Amino acid sequence: TGTGTFFTPSTEGGSTGACGDFNEDDAEIVALVSNEFYGDSSSKSDWCGKKVEITVDGKSATATITDMCPECKTGDLDMTKAVFQQLGDLETGELDISWK
Repeated sequence: TGTGTFFTPSTEGGSTGACGDFNEDDAEIVALVSNEFYGDSSSKSDWCGKKVEITVDGKSATATITDMCPECKTGDLDMTKAVFQQLGDLETGELDISWK
């Protein structure tokens, strides 16, 4: 469990995520907190390309981990707007999430 926020890859961190893939702004992707993302920062994270199911108040969305979120805390996910909007209203800015 944690906090879900949203970002736009092209303007926040760049379109190339930490996994090395080009991230479209409307892709269903998420960024994971950096201490979970990297076990060994000298190599590509084992989290890259893994799918996660995110749940908020009975709604769920599936997204792929392609980036890291240095501002996030353990349990948080930073989602593209395409994912966030499946779970809640952008105007809220944050959501209480659970994911697996």
